[in-house]
Amino acid sequence: MARSNTYNADGLIENPSGVIESIIRDEILTERDLKIDSVVSDVIEFATLSPLNSAVNDFYNGAYLVNVTKSERYEVTDYVGLTKKLTLSSIPTGWAAGNFCYLKNVQANIDTDSFDVVGAGIVDSGTTTSTSAGKLVDSIQNFSTTVKVGMIVKNTTDTTYSYVKTVDSNTQLTLETDIIISGETYQIYGKRYSWKLARSLTSQQDSRSILEQVCFESHCILVKSYNKYKLVDLGDGNTVGTFTTPMKEGGKPLVTASLTPLSQIFTDYSLNYGYDYAKKIYTKKAFVNKNATSDSYLNTLKTNCSYAEVNYKVKNKWEYNSDWIQDDTTALYFLEQIVNWFYQQRIVVNWMGSPKTHLQYEHGDRVLINYDFMIPTGKNNTASFMIIGKSLDISKKKVRFTLI
Repeated sequence: MARSNTYNADGLIENPSGVIESIIRDEILTERDLKIDSVVSDVIEFATLSPLNSAVNDFYNGAYLVNVTKSERYEVTDYVGLTKKLTLSSIPTGWAAGNFCYLKNVQANIDTDSFDVVGAGIVDSGTTTSTSAGKLVDSIQNFSTTVKVGMIVKNTTDTTYSYVKTVDSNTQLTLETDIIISGETYQIYGKRYSWKLARSLTSQQDSRSILEQVCFESHCILVKSYNKYKLVDLGDGNTVGTFTTPMKEGGKPLVTASLTPLSQIFTDYSLNYGYDYAKKIYTKKAFVNKNATSDSYLNTLKTNCSYAEVNYKVKNKWEYNSDWIQDDTTALYFLEQIVNWFYQQRIVVNWMGSPKTHLQYEHGDRVLINYDFMIPTGKNNTASFMIIGKSLDISKKKVRFTLI
């Protein structure tokens, strides 16, 4: 592909972001069961044996034509809708009428920045050259080329973390929190860059159901934003704005708040992983409760389990069988995310706003809510809420959001 999909050329795709992006490009955005009508130099015709679906010029530009018969692929650089002819990036050798093909990466409207924020490896590292409050300054860097808003910044001198709020220039970043001064070392990377997923598909499975499972096991959501696929992690992150004034109807503000149910509070967590396809069993287990953990990395989460039991008066067990996680470190990371998500109730807000001040916000954005009439003290204008639903009522000139 034109993008590395978070892996090197000819490398194994293990990062969740790369797995998800590859499934979208190679399995969902596809046109299959094609048969070549004719080949003239670098122009391939699909008009009679299996006509291409679109009659729009340039519709397939940027897609890849895979010749199954020849086990080769080329990028499409031009398409004439009337004649159903594709022009390839190079002249193929030995391609002929009757060869079986398919197109992938068709109309690949993918928010690539969001995938990089989740899955990129270490994109930059170095030593800061000056101190500025809330900034990371390195006079010899190229941040504008490498860094995306939302990536993690690790101060490797004192092991503190923040997020990239804005990329100010090649040499300066604004951070979500002030963590670094001159002369300290740092790394910048995606939020799931060290996670590894892998599995064998032993039976036919719908690609969308696979995406749902991979997203869950990487604690991410996949949304459509401005008609683009956008990948968002469900952990903490930087905020992009603040909701302050809901619309009103009959003098009443169009905003409600509720809590997630107690049935979604858990006090004891077990993750089974490392599936053995020969024995048909999960060979590994990670766990955490208020008394014990399977690994010292999870020890701090015992407090969360105790908090849930004491404050909500519940004893609920969460257990999950992971088909994608084989790696021990990834198992610990995943279980940590799950505990932090389910050990306490969350506030769900339904908010109606005017298009003028709210239309720019999209699925996956994190915002503050500064509205103490509905949001409890300690959460108002402090806690980050993620937009998980958005709809536009054109007739009433309203934008409806669901946030959690």
